[in-house]
Amino acid sequence: MTSTEDAVNERLFREANEAIQRHRDSDPDALLVFLCECSDLTCSDDIALTSGEYANVRGGELRFAVATGHETDGERVVDEFDRYIVVEKDR
Repeated sequence: MTSTEDAVNERLFREANEAIQRHRDSDPDALLVFLCECSDLTCSDDIALTSGEYANVRGGELRFAVATGHETDGERVVDEFDRYIVVEKDR
């Protein structure tokens, strides 16, 4: 898969998560289930983040929340947590 295809897949997962998040009304400290935003279109893994954690990931246009081990070439890990990692696509 090319890096362009990877980016398209990650953006699809991001858009789905953002749509889900817009319709949630929950405690800001509650763990919420999100789709892994990795580049694998067949990935069905979930990750748990608070709404604040998710907002922090969204602070970078090229940043994605993914399950640990789902990072790929062309990305660098910018944050690691117990429940997920944050990757940033290389430009």
